[in-house]
Amino acid sequence: MKLKKFLAVTAAAVLTMSAIATSALAAGSKSGAIRAKEDAGHSDHYVVFEPNTRAKWKDNAAKAENTAAHAAIDKVNAGGSMADFIAATGVSGLDNKKFVTTFYDLDRTGEDVTKNAAGQYLPTLIVDALTSGLKGVLFVHYSWDRNVWEVVTPDKVDLAAKEITVALDDCSPFAIVADASSAAEPTKAPSGNGGGVSPKTGASSNWMVWGFAAVALAGAALVTSRKRAK
Repeated sequence: MKLKKFLAVTAAAVLTMSAIATSALAAGSKSGAIRAKEDAGHSDHYVVFEPNTRAKWKDNAAKAENTAAHAAIDKVNAGGSMADFIAATGVSGLDNKKFVTTFYDLDRTGEDVTKNAAGQYLPTLIVDALTSGLKGVLFVHYSWDRNVWEVVTPDKVDLAAKEITVALDDCSPFAIVADASSAAEPTKAPSGNGGGVSPKTGASSNWMVWGFAAVALAGAALVTSRKRAK
């Protein structure tokens, strides 16, 4: 009987860990190197994820109209040059520019977020790579919905606070660039991931903590069961 109880409790713990891990994967891995500033006064908020970690990203990337853009994004995230990116995409306005960041995944939790008078999304992002001395900072954005590349001049760049505010028609993959003479090389993505190497936060970073808690709970239940049996 004791063995059966132990196996039952352990199985429950394992199922709990599995469910938590699955939930974390569906939510994606939040970025640590780039994060959205709190959207005060709104019920929803912007969020930045590591690329290739969400089902939404993968579904959009798999669409025929997006595959070329996604390949260009992956190449940049693996260390590709600006020249390679321009050759692959035909994006203009990036001559003498260098990537300050690789590409990340911008989204929102709902529609009640900060917008400008034209109804465009207006996220403010905190970017660790925005250092003093950067010049000509631009926002390179690919729209999954409209299948177009955009080079957007930010509404505001505060290098001291490491913040950038930009108006967008939709929330999709983006990277930040600056004058090549003022920008250092961006951190390369790890092999096979296609994303940045910044630390991951949020649900995906703590599911293991909850998993271990489930195992600990299983152990506690077993001890209690033994005590009652005595």
